[in-house]
Amino acid sequence: MFYRIVDHGAYQEEEARILTQRMIEATRYLHERNIVHRDIKPENIMLAGKDLEGRTTPKLVDFGMAKTAVISKTFCGSPQYVAN
Repeated sequence: MFYRIVDHGAYQEEEARILTQRMIEATRYLHERNIVHRDIKPENIMLAGKDLEGRTTPKLVDFGMAKTAVISKTFCGSPQYVAN
């Protein structure tokens, strides 16, 4: 996704809404299985083929920092994507 944004600029609102919805569904799927990704960012979202309506399917990748869900205050992730 990162390179798509760099090459083509921002997504149109409808496409961004659909991609965001699909990523939220993927995150919910992981959380239901007690898995926390801990490094979601454009570089860790790959864009695969297209669905029947011609929209790209996002795939969440790079589970190197993933953990089973426990209460943790450990800092992790990419500093440039951390909220202030």
